[in-house]
Amino acid sequence: MIQDFALVDEVLYAPSGLIDKFRTYTMPDGWWYECTVSYNLWVASEYIQVALALEPFGYSLLAEKFPVDYNLTPEYDKTWENEREDRRLLHHGHSFRIQGGIHQPYVTIKMMVDALLPFLDYRGWMFGVNDATEREVGGGSFELAYYAFRDSRYAEFIRRTPQRSDLIYGVPDLPEGNQETVKGAYADNAGVLMLRSGQKEPRERIQAVLRYGTHGGYHGHFDHTGLLSLMRYGRSFYNPEMVWYSYAPYMYNFYVQTSLSKNMVIVDLKQQEAEESHRCFFHTGEMFQAGGVETEAAWSYPAYGGLRSSMKGPRSFKEKTEREARYFPDAKNPPAFGVLSGFTDRYSSVV
Repeated sequence: MIQDFALVDEVLYAPSGLIDKFRTYTMPDGWWYECTVSYNLWVASEYIQVALALEPFGYSLLAEKFPVDYNLTPEYDKTWENEREDRRLLHHGHSFRIQGGIHQPYVTIKMMVDALLPFLDYRGWMFGVNDATEREVGGGSFELAYYAFRDSRYAEFIRRTPQRSDLIYGVPDLPEGNQETVKGAYADNAGVLMLRSGQKEPRERIQAVLRYGTHGGYHGHFDHTGLLSLMRYGRSFYNPEMVWYSYAPYMYNFYVQTSLSKNMVIVDLKQQEAEESHRCFFHTGEMFQAGGVETEAAWSYPAYGGLRSSMKGPRSFKEKTEREARYFPDAKNPPAFGVLSGFTDRYSSVV
């Protein structure tokens, strides 16, 4: 508004400024590193609006290619030489490193929207990942993206929305188009592998998703090689987040994020450690679709009592339960508050 472009350039290009954050936290496959659909859409919308505001003054952020962060460590202070020990003792088991490698040297704002396109079903709905449940994506979320990029693929999903309501960015006349639903797709950084059966009627197709790849920091769930989602007829048989306790209650990290609450094989009722995982094969053909993911990780009991630091957290698990007015039975020789314990040997897991 005041056209102070010295300050604009500082906010954009200074170390840890907007561009530095974007290229560091956006992974090479276009997903935001915390691996939730809501973060992808939220961050993309903020950067699109910044780009649109600056476009009249000669900035071309919508078309610019930003070099990826070759360190693959958005939270660099949590990925030093003692990373595994700190992860177990300080960070409640969560990993802050990007997995899946670098398969192209740049990221763009548009990539954050495009990354979701193959995974949307015939209604424009997206399965949940990490701290996000399944949700409608193709409608209102794409209005701003279409206004900025005029990509007909976005327009097709906007059309599938029962009612349009964006009075600022909604383009009145949308082009005709046909977004073909793909048989399968994967994103190696985000760590989602999706397969769809081959029925002609989109509603009839069975859609299954496996989880692997980047853990996602404090929003990460311990479900690598788990069945993330299974959908058909616009209904979901399974969702990675069947119950939600928000961040402060101990049930968030102590239950919601654990392997035990997921649709996966577990070891000794423990949770899987957030180690490197990867896609080992993928095929979509006329006869069948198939994909596989694998990891090798130790298993442990979750961080006892959940997060210590959330909401300027309490000094003990007992104090936390009292603050929440919840009961938890006293355990004999309990682990330290917020620390993983009972580690097994490393097991290979392939799905």
